[in-house]
Amino acid sequence: MPSKYTPELKTRAIELVLHAQADPDTARGAVSRIADELNLSRETLRIWVTQTQGIRRVHADRVGGLGSRKPQAA
Repeated sequence: MPSKYTPELKTRAIELVLHAQADPDTARGAVSRIADELNLSRETLRIWVTQTQGIRRVHADRVGGLGSRKPQAA
């Protein structure tokens, strides 16, 4: 079944939420506000943002873990 939303809309919506959440003045209610502005389901946008944050967290852990281990004594 084709997606109801274009990949471009999804990407832009996620970027808007993450940007809004980074600013304490606009963080509260960011998902609801942006979902309403873009005529998206609030729950859909919340899931997209949560998934993106999880992916970024895993990526950061993997990248941050490279070269940070101390050599083990033999």
